Amino acid sequence: LKVMVRDNGKGFDPEAVARKGRNGLRHLQDRLRLAGGETVIETSSAGTSVELTLPLRSRQGVGHLAKDN
Repeated sequence: LKVMVRDNGKGFDPEAVARKGRNGLRHLQDRLRLAGGETVIETSSAGTSVELTLPLRSRQGVGHLAKDN
């Protein structure tokens, strides 16, 4: 599963956001990593894009999170 969100705003400094104690993106990245996924954040004065990738596996026609058990 891949989701990408883009905007054409002024961008932001992810490290400055984390230093201010705003952890939403960090928590999102941590949860995706635990599920075998990844997050790519690109930001500049021309806007920001956030891409989330999560591996899925099909079982009986229904998508499930892939687990390494």
